[in-house]
Amino acid sequence: MDKQISFSWDIHLKCNYRCPYCWHFDKWDQYQNVYPGVDKLVETWKRIYNLYGECKISIYGGEPSIYPGIDNFLLKLIEYHRVSITTNLSSGFKYFIDRLSEDLVDKVQFSASFHPLFSDENDFLKKVIYIKNKVDNIYVAYVAYPEQIENLLKYKKFFNDNNIKFQILKFYGYYNGKKYPEAYNDSEKKKIGIYEFVPCEKGEKTVVVEKKEFVPKGKLCNAGHKYATIASNGDVRFCGGFDWENISMNIGNIFDPNFKLLDKPIICPAEICPCHEWVKALVDK
Repeated sequence: MDKQISFSWDIHLKCNYRCPYCWHFDKWDQYQNVYPGVDKLVETWKRIYNLYGECKISIYGGEPSIYPGIDNFLLKLIEYHRVSITTNLSSGFKYFIDRLSEDLVDKVQFSASFHPLFSDENDFLKKVIYIKNKVDNIYVAYVAYPEQIENLLKYKKFFNDNNIKFQILKFYGYYNGKKYPEAYNDSEKKKIGIYEFVPCEKGEKTVVVEKKEFVPKGKLCNAGHKYATIASNGDVRFCGGFDWENISMNIGNIFDPNFKLLDKPIICPAEICPCHEWVKALVDK
């Protein structure tokens, strides 16, 4: 694992879209978000910097662009940490981009989530290009929800033709009584990329095998030690696998002035790592 400590942060659980494939679908009204203000946020992350040095902060939601004071906060946050922002680009982050110092550009990454139910691809592309003209590290993410697979390759070509990287995300959840990603058929798996080509001996045909879901259970992991997730109320948890399997184990709260990460790795108890955090968190793969 990279020596740099990283956090995945659901900055708040509020969104201006209502995507049926979202983990929070039909739950938005149940959440109580905590908004401590920009000054408290900056104070908190400056303290983390003093403890651990520069970290990578991956900001999710909800939708970060509608978080109160987000642009001003980001301009201060990148003075201390590297930042990755997953966003539907409904705001475009123009204020932040226009004021982003050239010497800090390399500390920023955007994962632009394209949701065709709520966003036109041409308008979305304009926002992506506007950011890319300043921040080169930006890619488009698209969820392989069963109703969206038909147009998946079309959108992939559209963005790739405009020199934009396109990432396909597997859908985790239930659709028409079937559990995904297990329920994808062979044709869908090929489109999504769940299949991979395996080279054979000379003279034999190339075969295709299915990529298996990695099982992290029982392996030594840096979750909670070098990596952690942060809930919208500031509670710090081990990882998304814990949340997915309803394993409730908080390390503390990020806004607590005495908060610290664990002193050593733990043995992973989760069968599934839906966000593939194991890639960066496992001690031995």
